[in-house]
Amino acid sequence: MSASEQDKERLLAFDGEVLTGEKIPLNDAARKLCAYLANGWFVVEESSELSSIVLSVRQSILKQGHKITRTYLVNRQTVRLIYKQYENRFGSGKRGEKQSIGGVDIQHFQKVFFELVRESAVKRVSDIHVFIGQYEADVVQRVNGTMVPLFQKEAAWAHSLCSTAFAMADAADATYKIMEYQGARVSNIRAPLPAGVQSIRLQFNPLPNGGRYMVARLLYESSDATGSDLDSLGYNQCQMEQLRSMRKQSYGINIISGPTGSGKSTTLVRALTALMAEKPGINIITIEDPPEYVIPGVAQLPVLNASTAEERKSQFTKAISASLRSDPDVIMIGEIRDNASAGLAFEAAMTGHQVYASLHANTASSILSRLRDIKVELYKLTDPTLMTGLIGQRLMKQLCPNCKRKFTDVPEEELLTMGYDRELIAKTREIAGDRIDGVYVANPEGCEENRRCRGGIAGRVVIAETIRPDEAFMDFARHENYTKAIQHWLDELNGLTMQEHALQKMTKGMSAPLDVEGIAGDFNRFDMKRREKVFGELYN
Repeated sequence: MSASEQDKERLLAFDGEVLTGEKIPLNDAARKLCAYLANGWFVVEESSELSSIVLSVRQSILKQGHKITRTYLVNRQTVRLIYKQYENRFGSGKRGEKQSIGGVDIQHFQKVFFELVRESAVKRVSDIHVFIGQYEADVVQRVNGTMVPLFQKEAAWAHSLCSTAFAMADAADATYKIMEYQGARVSNIRAPLPAGVQSIRLQFNPLPNGGRYMVARLLYESSDATGSDLDSLGYNQCQMEQLRSMRKQSYGINIISGPTGSGKSTTLVRALTALMAEKPGINIITIEDPPEYVIPGVAQLPVLNASTAEERKSQFTKAISASLRSDPDVIMIGEIRDNASAGLAFEAAMTGHQVYASLHANTASSILSRLRDIKVELYKLTDPTLMTGLIGQRLMKQLCPNCKRKFTDVPEEELLTMGYDRELIAKTREIAGDRIDGVYVANPEGCEENRRCRGGIAGRVVIAETIRPDEAFMDFARHENYTKAIQHWLDELNGLTMQEHALQKMTKGMSAPLDVEGIAGDFNRFDMKRREKVFGELYN
């Protein structure tokens, strides 16, 4: 509630501890927006109640076992005065003290962790893996989709690093449990992350003999998100036409599928950003566990008070239900996990809302089968006015434009030493045909001109398939004749399979044949009867 003048006087007269002043550490940006008092009062800058920073602080408070008895909305000056008076009463001596938890020098390992993240961010590493064995630990980076060993340390050192990373998280379980599966997130709320890194998603897994396995996924800020659309990620023009058609619908469900690490979250963020640009004034609410990227202008609801898988499932469902009662135009569900979340997604679409969601499925067409597996009714799945968009995507290695080598200039014997076999070489020539001059391969030595270049690879690009279902497609699906449904999509709806999209990028010199086969499958699966269409009217 908005604080009255009497409330403000009471807040400024409070002489107890401001927990967010010391015990619940916040960075300067968060301290400008909120304060949590020892009596349970949560004081929030009046225009920031639904900001991702405040929602994350609220989640952090509850995760640590505290209760919020009352929320006051005040102006920024009042928030500042609360901290100022607290520091005048108690000083700020604790900030300079050395912190230790369980014998671990927290400040030292915070510096170690942030330096590791900083060095990784320079190379645009997607994930940092820490494998802790009984005596030793290996730290490995995933660069452009490939696991690259970094260094080895003693197991005790790595355990300290993992426990410190967990302690730094603002979205995590209440306590670190070495023999349990746990997830967490580190954001800019408690400490400034390296430039370009928006947050870090942590996953902790137990290993035998007291070991631990931590994966830290670096979630980068998108420097070109404003004003750009999904084509900047790699979608081609015929796919963009279908994506724009999905966005034009006033209601219905659009689902993006792919394995972990396929860029689904980035695509969803970019889709919502484009939607806001096309339809200014709409109210978008997201439900995420936890929110990964900050989306300006969007109410991002986190999953709160969940320390077990069952609690998380229950709270996730509650958050979706709450979003439906919050006057949304568009709802984004971070992941459809079960029948309950799927049912609420369809309820939202059936009551006039546009819904975006992600799902773990291998292809766009297999989304329907996956939803059937979690018991979604067939009549809902096969209604083209409800199921308005099916999207599947992967991330494929992208060649460095500075040092890539033309395929036809590399002797066959050298290609063989690079991992190619004679069948792949021959099939590349057959599929590319008169576009063979556009095919390139990586330079294993890389180059110094492009700082992102690692062994001739300079990032990753989306390969995708998009389906904007019509009545005929859904009629085949209704009778579970998915083969005919896919053929109808390819023949009548300008469909393009993920492999075909990858082959287009190969002939444009964006990705090497070896990487195309590695992510999109055996070249022998390509239907040569579609070659003219794939490299003709759909080639854009």
